[in-house]
Amino acid sequence: MSEFGTAVILAGGKSCRMGFDKQLLSVKEKTLFKALLPNLRARFSDILVITNTPELYENDGVRTAADIFPNMGPLGGIHAALTYGLSDRVFVIACDMPRIDLAYIDYQMAQIMNTDYDACVTMGGERFQSFHAFYCKTALPMIEKDLMQNKASMFYLLKKINTRIISEQEAKSVITVPQLFLNLNTKEDYNNYLLCEERA
Repeated sequence: MSEFGTAVILAGGKSCRMGFDKQLLSVKEKTLFKALLPNLRARFSDILVITNTPELYENDGVRTAADIFPNMGPLGGIHAALTYGLSDRVFVIACDMPRIDLAYIDYQMAQIMNTDYDACVTMGGERFQSFHAFYCKTALPMIEKDLMQNKASMFYLLKKINTRIISEQEAKSVITVPQLFLNLNTKEDYNNYLLCEERA
């Protein structure tokens, strides 16, 4: 098994705040998923989508899988990502994140390569940026323990495992893409993003 190789897009959420399936989010007549795919393939040989609707990806040359622990939020998705990922360390991004930074992915890889870290995430203010992040199969036992106890907090998991935390200041010196960790959670978020793209 290789150290790196699998990138995972989490697309199994309920999209409650958006009002429609976030897997269908698009900009300039292209879904966010299809916009992310070329960049992901520039670094990863295996692309996996965690989804309850695999038929949406039948013609995209990617693997699909469903949550093993359904309705457990991002932690359930990361558990599936690590379970089905083909590499020891798995890159994870959400389907509602329209931006990706290959230079920052390279930096994150370098931070955990040949180390005993269980994850590599970035701090944003007082919170962890759980996506555009790496998770390692060594974290699976702790994740499974939490999920079996009906615990789904990303914050407490990342505090318990051996996490390489990239500070906000450190990240700013490396990130080349503005608003890298933007999530389109609501219709307002989505409409604002579309306006920005039209002006670009």
